[in-house]
Amino acid sequence: MRGHDLWHIAVLGSALFGAAGAAIIALGSLIFDDPSPALARWRPVIAAVVAAAAVLVILEWTLVH
Repeated sequence: MRGHDLWHIAVLGSALFGAAGAAIIALGSLIFDDPSPALARWRPVIAAVVAAAAVLVILEWTLVH
């Protein structure tokens, strides 16, 4: 496997984790009556994963391809 293939795997993985994090943040309030304490505690980490995924996808689209 070449470095470029590893880059694509990293971008795909981060995009999937970012999409999952965005879904957790967006749908968490619909699923639970009150936000769970764990969700409230982990919300900044989830938002950071979403932001990192967005940055990697943007770098992929603008610099690599």
